[in-house]
Amino acid sequence: MVYVDTRREFWNAQRSFTKFFGTALLLGAAATFGTLAFTSASHSAFAACVVTLVVATVGKLAFERRIFIHLVDEETPALTR
Repeated sequence: MVYVDTRREFWNAQRSFTKFFGTALLLGAAATFGTLAFTSASHSAFAACVVTLVVATVGKLAFERRIFIHLVDEETPALTR
């Protein structure tokens, strides 16, 4: 809750929770993928893990892209889009 008390836009509750749980999902899927790769898991479990990993990665990157879209370009004083 320290992030919420600071009242910084970058650290608001919705963004912080989304980033945290997105990272947790992504790392959990990656760890599961690594575990299934070294064990004799079924093809369907391996495929489901790969799909989850791809969807989590694309979703996390799309969410994080929103942060970088508002950064100022060094050569132009206006906000970039």
